[in-house]
Amino acid sequence: MKRSVMWVLMCLMCISFAVAAEPQNDDEPEMIVLMGEVYKINTDLNLVMIDIGREDGVEPLQEFTLVRGKNIVGYMTISTVADKVAAGLIDTSRTWEAVRIGDIGLTRTVRKEAQ
Repeated sequence: MKRSVMWVLMCLMCISFAVAAEPQNDDEPEMIVLMGEVYKINTDLNLVMIDIGREDGVEPLQEFTLVRGKNIVGYMTISTVADKVAAGLIDTSRTWEAVRIGDIGLTRTVRKEAQ
């Protein structure tokens, strides 16, 4: 496994432990972290595709933080979601480096109850 992916996973574990250590109110929804990898980029349209989708809990208008190693490269907003993939637009006003294939997209969301 790549060192950068391992670092991201370790950070997510730390965040999860910190959140789990906080007293939980039964009225508060459970938060989860979604993580996907950038697998396709269209620089002309500022469009990024990630390898997670509706089945993983991705929804339109979610904002993902794009990271490479220990660095935040920028942000994207999901515009289209399919079952296993999602596409979104890069927020060029908050992107400091060119997004690359293999960058990781992260977001937190409320866990949906199974229906």
